[in-house]
Amino acid sequence: MDDDLGEFGPTLYISDKLRPEYERRELEYKTRHGGHEAHRWLMPGSRQLHCGYCCPMPPLSPLKRESVTKILREMAKRAARRSPDESVTWNLELTCGHSTTTRTHKSVYSTMAVTDCDECGRVRGVVSSSRQD
Repeated sequence: MDDDLGEFGPTLYISDKLRPEYERRELEYKTRHGGHEAHRWLMPGSRQLHCGYCCPMPPLSPLKRESVTKILREMAKRAARRSPDESVTWNLELTCGHSTTTRTHKSVYSTMAVTDCDECGRVRGVVSSSRQD
């Protein structure tokens, strides 16, 4: 996860001494994760690149875990107070040509950019959405 070697710094300012290692790590990353089409991330103070598709994120700190738990509990309370008649169904047309449905609260406009396609089994872009009344 963390190699404790320190950061390379901004790409434009990598020293000539560190440039070969940087290029080697870039090539290694592209070889292992080139087809994943995901973001990459690294730990502060480390030169090890991680793939947003297949590499696990580092564990949350106790303080961050508490903060996220508080947010999720509040969301669950709000959802429990909503009645089913406050939900609407949206028909989503996907880039693969298939369509799917999703449900949201009536105050929310479906602005999903991507969603899972049940037929393809992959994440696909949303071309259009229409509310089913």
